[in-house]
Amino acid sequence: MTTQTQGSLKHWKWQWRNIEVCLDDDIDRGNPDVARYFPREAAETRVLYKRACWNSEIAPYNVQGFFMNLGDMLVKNGEVAVAKRIYQTAKQHPDFKTWPYKDVLNRRIRHAEKNVERF
Repeated sequence: MTTQTQGSLKHWKWQWRNIEVCLDDDIDRGNPDVARYFPREAAETRVLYKRACWNSEIAPYNVQGFFMNLGDMLVKNGEVAVAKRIYQTAKQHPDFKTWPYKDVLNRRIRHAEKNVERF
């Protein structure tokens, strides 16, 4: 395993752990269903969680960007089916329709198989 691969794997694991900490729940990493937690965003009262885990004034598309990045890492790791599910999670968030990078994400979904080699 190369140093780059080891680093990618470490970051990928941190991203999964970030989701679990934010949601206070374990996630099935082979078949993630994260969008079902989105209603919790409005009820979040922990200031640091609100800022780090959800969209905010400081990071209005934090959720979408996070899931696009995780999807990219999964694609790079060859986990295309899981990556597509994670990409879809970004699309399921209510703010997706106004996200300036929604077209980029849609292209990532369409080209996920090709991007395994490109990423």
